[in-house]
Amino acid sequence: MKIILYIVCFTIVFAQEYKTIYTAFEGSNYNDDGWFIYNSYGEKFQVCNGEKLLGGHSTFGADSLISKQFKLPPHYSVRVQVRFWKIDSWDAETFLLMVDQGQYQDKYFTYTGGDYCGYTSIVANDFPVNIDIQVPHYSSLLTVIMTSNLDEVAKNEAWGINTFILGILECPQECLSCEDSTSNCIIWSNLASYWQNSMIDDGWLINGNEPLSSSICGGIEIAGGYPVLQQGHQIENRLQDLPIHFQIKIVFKVWVIGDWLNEIFALQIDNNSVYSLQIENTNLPFICGGIKQKVKIINVQSITSHTSEEINMVLSTTQTPGKTAFFGISSLDLYIAKCSIGCQVCYGIKETESNICIKKWGFYQNKCIPAPSIECSYIQIIQVNDLNLSFKNSFQIKIVEVNKNITDDGNINVIVGEQISTITFKISVKCQEQNTIDSFFRNCNQCQYDKYQFSNKCSHGSNVLLYNSTFEQVIESEKELIIRVSQKRLEIVQLSLENQAVREILIIKIDILTG
Repeated sequence: MKIILYIVCFTIVFAQEYKTIYTAFEGSNYNDDGWFIYNSYGEKFQVCNGEKLLGGHSTFGADSLISKQFKLPPHYSVRVQVRFWKIDSWDAETFLLMVDQGQYQDKYFTYTGGDYCGYTSIVANDFPVNIDIQVPHYSSLLTVIMTSNLDEVAKNEAWGINTFILGILECPQECLSCEDSTSNCIIWSNLASYWQNSMIDDGWLINGNEPLSSSICGGIEIAGGYPVLQQGHQIENRLQDLPIHFQIKIVFKVWVIGDWLNEIFALQIDNNSVYSLQIENTNLPFICGGIKQKVKIINVQSITSHTSEEINMVLSTTQTPGKTAFFGISSLDLYIAKCSIGCQVCYGIKETESNICIKKWGFYQNKCIPAPSIECSYIQIIQVNDLNLSFKNSFQIKIVEVNKNITDDGNINVIVGEQISTITFKISVKCQEQNTIDSFFRNCNQCQYDKYQFSNKCSHGSNVLLYNSTFEQVIESEKELIIRVSQKRLEIVQLSLENQAVREILIIKIDILTG
């Protein structure tokens, strides 16, 4: 018996072996769980030349189809191996194996092979083919479909399979998505996934107003399809509040259904075209949406720069006037490449690849770090005897650089821009005889003494204590201050952001003590 090995290879991959993740229809493993079988005319399993087959003589014939969808771990290539049997009188008819976009199809003839099973006639031979398909692949789901264009009863012409093996080339450890075994794939985080475990529309609309529903094509549920999504339609979805990032990656499958001849499929992100493809569909027709139609699967991956906190995705097609054809979508994954912690705008994942830091952070040695608190560099305290000076409340505060005057009790927020490196506080305190004024001013965190502390007694005739203090920012950053004023205490704190939590750092505290 002569056996021909067909290899359809779409890429060359070096130095890594495919990892087998699924096998079926060999040895004692003839479990067909999860396989969709359409138009089976006889016993599910038959034997040909001593080999047990799924299908076979009198079972798989005209319009028979089998399919299965596989959930895959992160990978960048798939390999499908299967042993196909052509049985009996094929008249230049074609067998089709689809592995997503990758496919094998070939014509077979009555005289090809030998007489091993089926009709024992010299004019109706049988022929096994070992098929091996390797396809670049990045989607988290893989669709496998097998069918033919036989047109006679399964007793006259049939087919079957055995020894089905699925392997993948895995992404490096800890990567959720990759293009090869060496790329810096750890940057990708999954933001959203659609049309995998369920076909809920999740906000997707057809032409801006109709919720997107699903259909069944080749035994696989897809979003859209026949008769839901026609050529000329578009589907759209908007996501908000995205984490800070610098790139996005979108991976999905397009199912083109019916007659397509040079129509365009396009993907737009925020009104910018990031992917387009001219499509021609010449595949064998099979059952899709309840009728026989030509079907082609196209794997799409698009990587583009993106920094907005919102994203608007539009998937659309052109339409030839007077022509009706359809399309569907399945297994869409949206990934983002996040900036490092503390970055507001970046061009890479590294800490040194930031352009702008988030609020309350600043640059230090080309990295964004939590901004240290401002530090007191100068302090002057003066007692003033001025019986004509009247105070409405115990404290009067002036922040010179932002021209802010505070005379009332309460809590006040003050923002000091990153361009202001020096902040001057002029504070007047009502000082009555027999009172003591205790004060605290934060100094350098790295200094021998990290604070200045003073205690001043109000002398006879003195009614005002004046504090003139200057603070310096350590690194350039926006500074948010909270000023809390009461009759007996003044507190000024600076808000710091660390580990996604806001904490208060005490900058100035002045207490009026009686006694």
